[in-house]
Amino acid sequence: MGDLPEEPCNSDLLASTLARLEVGPASTPTPTRTADRAPTDIRIPQPLRDLIGLPLESLAWKGIGGFRQANLPITLDGVVARLMRIRGGTSMPRHTHGGLELTLVFTGGFSDENGHYLRGDVAAADPAVEHRPIADPGEECLCLAVSDAPPRLTGALGMWLNPFLNS
Repeated sequence: MGDLPEEPCNSDLLASTLARLEVGPASTPTPTRTADRAPTDIRIPQPLRDLIGLPLESLAWKGIGGFRQANLPITLDGVVARLMRIRGGTSMPRHTHGGLELTLVFTGGFSDENGHYLRGDVAAADPAVEHRPIADPGEECLCLAVSDAPPRLTGALGMWLNPFLNS
């Protein structure tokens, strides 16, 4: 940019800019509150809310104890997306992955053997990763998980439960 020739400015540019700052914008839109922007839904980005088309509480949540998940109507070549809600301080069962899973944290956070993940962080896991994520105490951990294969519980009990979980 330093090699570009200078462009002449209009002589009243500074005055007109300062005048606009004093007056403010011509019209300021008033934010509207629609049903899809209910307070409980603002935890996830608007494009995802639009794709889901329902408030979070209307999704078909399944789970036990402090862990619940809802499959999203997003599938592409075997890739599945789901939202997960993990109550603060709750641990998920120890598991590994049948393929690649990417998890984006929307609220709260969690830790596992590989690190600590907070809002905006993405955790990647594949079949080489066996872990037991634990939600941070206090706030619920809300995440989006996208995977190309279902997780697999490990250990004797997990081996017995897997056929029921992934059917």
